[in-house]
Amino acid sequence: TIRENVFLYGPTGCGKSHICSQVADSLNLPFYFVSCTGGMSEGVLGGKLLPVGKAGTFEYVISEFIKAYEFGGLFLLDEIDAADPNVLLLVNAALASNMVAVPNRPAKPYAKRHENFICIAAANTVGTGADRLYSGRNKLDGATLDRFAIGKIRMDYDTRVETALCPDENLRKRLWNYRAAINAHRLERWVSTRFFEKAYRVHTVLKRPYEWIDGRLMEGWREDEINKVKSYVVA
Repeated sequence: TIRENVFLYGPTGCGKSHICSQVADSLNLPFYFVSCTGGMSEGVLGGKLLPVGKAGTFEYVISEFIKAYEFGGLFLLDEIDAADPNVLLLVNAALASNMVAVPNRPAKPYAKRHENFICIAAANTVGTGADRLYSGRNKLDGATLDRFAIGKIRMDYDTRVETALCPDENLRKRLWNYRAAINAHRLERWVSTRFFEKAYRVHTVLKRPYEWIDGRLMEGWREDEINKVKSYVVA
């Protein structure tokens, strides 16, 4: 492959992280990932100096990002649209060239990019900022988005996957109908593929009825939202 950076975006619980691990397996590459947060430090990606040597001396501890970058592997920046923009400057530098500075490693202050390094960023938004469903997401700057410009891929819920994860046809159709109602009424709610899997498990293993599953799905919803979803019938 041409080893282009990929920006995989789509709704919560549709399997973005899982498919990245499958891609790594298919390419026979190690799989690494980090869940990005606003409080994530640069050391999470670049590695840290920690007192792990003899008598508590500080030594460089390599990060999984640098490990993948130097020795090959698929690295997933999960929830990249929740990351601190300043931390992403390190990612920008690494993806823009064949070397990146590693300031916490004095003995070898630069890491060289391996030919089998692949970077995938996963997000709920396309990087243009918060929307009605994902109000806590950050707008990614143009430099970051440019690193992934050619590799944007939208991922959505796949009914074939949901059929495999939830073999109970009645439960599956019930949840699909709720999703259709949410979309029809433009509600700020969702029914994820992840929920299909968990709903089937508690229904078959714990013998929870459909009504109990409804309660877990709609916990915290407004009464008018519940009424709209439950009364909706797919045409």
